[in-house]
Amino acid sequence: MKNNFVITILFISAILFSCGKKTADEVDRLLLAKVDNNVLYFDEMKRIIPMELASADSALHARNYVQTWVKKQLLLKKADLNLTAEQKNVTQQLEEYRIGLLIYKYQSRYVAEKMDTNISETSIINYYNEFKDNFKLRQMVMKGLFIKIPKDIPEAGNIRYLIRSKRNADSISLAEYCFQYASKYDNFGDQWVYFNTLQAQWPKLILNPENTVRFNNLLIENDSMYTYYFRVDDYRINGDYSPLSLEREKIKNIILNRRKIEIVNDLEKEIYNEALNTDAFTIYELENN
Repeated sequence: MKNNFVITILFISAILFSCGKKTADEVDRLLLAKVDNNVLYFDEMKRIIPMELASADSALHARNYVQTWVKKQLLLKKADLNLTAEQKNVTQQLEEYRIGLLIYKYQSRYVAEKMDTNISETSIINYYNEFKDNFKLRQMVMKGLFIKIPKDIPEAGNIRYLIRSKRNADSISLAEYCFQYASKYDNFGDQWVYFNTLQAQWPKLILNPENTVRFNNLLIENDSMYTYYFRVDDYRINGDYSPLSLEREKIKNIILNRRKIEIVNDLEKEIYNEALNTDAFTIYELENN
């Protein structure tokens, strides 16, 4: 078949494991695909394929890589034929990209060397208090206990008492009972979770969650196979301030980003002032015509 491109897909498993008569250089120079004068050799592709994969997986990766390479070359050819000379002149864009990339790499290395990544709890609390209005809930959060129990297990009638009880011994008994019989036992009495997390596990849609938890500290629901329990220990509704524990990681990232920006700004000022003091640059005033 005559064509302006030729695709040759090798059985990569055979190449990797059955090249006894070929030298390494000969294997590397095996031709995989060609589009006009652009060629793809085995050594260019093998760097992409994880060598620890099984032979079948390696062959699949190879076929996908060759097909992608050919499609890219064909698109490049089509672009070359259809774009104007001005549109194809990307020298300035490439130079701007190169400059931006080099500056970014240098700034990243400098920041990594200079920035203190330790953030004290005091700093987190101070930031939270200073910008508290930025941390308001968009959905309800809750603390509590969620249990999902098959309907046919023994002694199920006693579970409501154990769930409501504040006695430590009863909490232990409940946990032991649930570990033995429950399909799901999630005690998050000491951490906040979003309401959607509960709703995703609840058998029915809770239409008005704020009113529901405001007037019921124990929710019970059934389906054909299970009984579901949710004990509400605490909650905060939409518009309330978000608990600090939910915002801690976000605040850490904000503080780190502020430090990074400060370090980069200081670096730019230091470089500029050093160059200014040594007359390393000149800025020419434009003459008014």
